[in-house]
Order: sequence, then C-alpha cells, then structure tokens
Amino acid sequence: MEGKVVDPLKFAAFNWPDVKFYSQQRDIIYSVVENRETVVVAANKMGKDFVAAFIILWFFLTREPCRVVTTSVAEKHLNILLDEMDEFIQSSRYPLSHKKGGNLIVNRRSFEIRRLINGEASSKSSITGQVASKGEKLQGAHLDQSNGPKTMFVSDEASGVPQSYYTMADTWAHRLLIFGNAWPCENFFKYAVKGNPKTRDPGGDLEWA
Repeated sequence: MEGKVVDPLKFAAFNWPDVKFYSQQRDIIYSVVENRETVVVAANKMGKDFVAAFIILWFFLTREPCRVVTTSVAEKHLNILLDEMDEFIQSSRYPLSHKKGGNLIVNRRSFEIRRLINGEASSKSSITGQVASKGEKLQGAHLDQSNGPKTMFVSDEASGVPQSYYTMADTWAHRLLIFGNAWPCENFFKYAVKGNPKTRDPGGDLEWA
C-alpha cells in the first residue's frame, strides 16, 4: 500500500459493511484524505468520536510504518475515543485483534494500540493517547513522508488543548484532525475557524452543527 491511498469508504465497506456515515461525516473523512489539516466544530452527540476512531484506524491500518498521537483535556475523553476504536476492532468482519488472529494489540491501561509484525510489536507503528498536560511528549513522532503521509495528530475537545501542543505537532504531523465543541478559547482551534489576529489567515473550515 506504499504510495497508494486506500479509499476509506471502500475500506469501511470491506470491514464494517453495516456501518453508514452521513454526509458531514463523509466530508470529514475525505478532508483527512485530501488536506493536511481538518478542523471540525462539533455539537454534542454528533458522532465525532465515532468518525474520528474510524479515521484513525483507517489511517493506521493502511500504511506502515505509521504513528498516530491523540490528545484531549482529560483521560475520560481519551477512553471514549479508545472505546470507539476498540468497538471497530472487535466488530470487524475480518479479524483485527491479535486475540482473534489479527495483528492489533490494544493496551487500555496505557492507551496504546500497536501492530504485530512477524509476531512482535512494531517499534515504528503505534496509536498513543495522552492528556494535554505535558506537551514535550508530542515530540519524536517523525517519519518519512516520501511515500505518502505516515503520521497523524488528533486533538479531541480542542478548545481546551494548549497552543503548544499544536505548535509541536505541526513540526511532524503529516495529517492533523482537530475537533471539539465551540467553547470559548484562544488557541489553534479558534484561529482555524475564526482566523488568527496575529496573521493574515482568515480561518474557515468544516463546521459540524
């Protein structure tokens, strides 16, 4: 799959034939395919973690090596996202969990998913999650992009994530998926939608209301 984009909806139909995404969710999915940065203002109970979990797994399973770093303001939000990913892993028509003959290892305690290669956990491929408190952990996820994007930064509840997280992720992330509710904030989340007064960027992206 090097250098080739695997269509995410075909990937979904292959593994989860009963899953249907509505139009705004499909827009978000294909924005991640086509754009380096996707920012979504999402109302409550709109399925934002559901679609984000699918995007993360599609991205991770269709390239190697691959690193995805997710962050949010609290552990409970990371657990919700992990629950959604685990549900996809367990319900796939074709085995994904190593317990069922697949090659994914889910470690709930450390919020980490790794891929088995030749019977061992890959040191170059992982999905990891962390509470937004120590941004220095976001460094070191660099991978070569010559054969397509291999790294992704995902920010949940982005209104509460410090600007420093975005600044550091921007140095290595080939794709950025940023979403949350429209709470008052002064960070990358607001700037992406409303514009950054310190630059000429007028803002504007997907709004999911």
